[in-house]
Amino acid sequence: VADRLSPFERVVASANGYLQRIVSSWTNRTVSVGVLFNRLLSEQRRESDGKLVQRYERRVELCCEGVRFGVADSDITLERQDLIEAVQSNKVGLGQLVRQFNLLVAFTLRSVDKLPDGDVRRVYEMQSDGLLCVITEQLSLAKLSVAPPPPAPSGQSGASLAAATQRARFGDTVVGTETSVTVHDPTLGPIERVLCTANGNVQRLVSSYLNVAVAQHCAGAGLRLPPAQGSAACRFTRGSSLVFGEDSPGRPAGTVICETVSTYTVHSPELADQLNNGKRALENIFGTPGTTEAELPQFQLVDVCLATADSPEFPLERKYRLFTDAVTVECEERFHRTVFG
Repeated sequence: VADRLSPFERVVASANGYLQRIVSSWTNRTVSVGVLFNRLLSEQRRESDGKLVQRYERRVELCCEGVRFGVADSDITLERQDLIEAVQSNKVGLGQLVRQFNLLVAFTLRSVDKLPDGDVRRVYEMQSDGLLCVITEQLSLAKLSVAPPPPAPSGQSGASLAAATQRARFGDTVVGTETSVTVHDPTLGPIERVLCTANGNVQRLVSSYLNVAVAQHCAGAGLRLPPAQGSAACRFTRGSSLVFGEDSPGRPAGTVICETVSTYTVHSPELADQLNNGKRALENIFGTPGTTEAELPQFQLVDVCLATADSPEFPLERKYRLFTDAVTVECEERFHRTVFG
């Protein structure tokens, strides 16, 4: 199926909870989600422990500045009592559970099809402790067009993407109901904007966009740094890179796609002990997706830089931050020109 999809369609088809952000960044337009219905399908007690289990069906429509381009049907099962109570209170909607409870979900793509009318249909799962969502989307991506960059705000000629994201609304499945990333820099194309706003899914995005295998290489277990002055937190730094895999026609295996240097500042004594005792690895610093201890981090884009004469091979660089109460990860990332053709 991948060979019958455009690069944009492949990126969207593989989106793991960040569909709205991807479409908004690619088109340079606002994307919104409207709930058509939420219905309780069943409610019963488990025989094993007597706990309540609820199953819902939900349908939403996806719109890009007035153009309806998709419909998503969700089959949602709740098995955790705090999730059920939050929904019953009417204070938290089904679509906000993931962010409200900072659930780091495990994503499984079940199927992708290109329909005769050109639509893309996909089915996927999002699973976490006490939550299972099976979502079917039908997307009419040909309806979408890329907007030209708007004029920079007065006094901010060439306003950077980082500045734009300070006003952005990162909606997504995992946050809320509207996504808006307005980029004023005319030198940034769709895939550059998507990569700049990527949240822990760069490998998936690059692999889908180029339709090639992408591997991650990490430089050891991480180098311990001295704690910052006046702080008891432990700190680590580690480099990593994304490279073309063996099954990448026309691209030598091992060629660098992206390089990242990450600095980890651990605020939680319990997490520090897990790292020191080898019970938690840096690549799993936020926990294993879908498990009880996993926690969804917040994302903040700090800065974006375009190529200079000193780094022509790496035309795009960014700094961003991922953080929870337990740990802050500050990343400096640069993308090789092979990503952009």
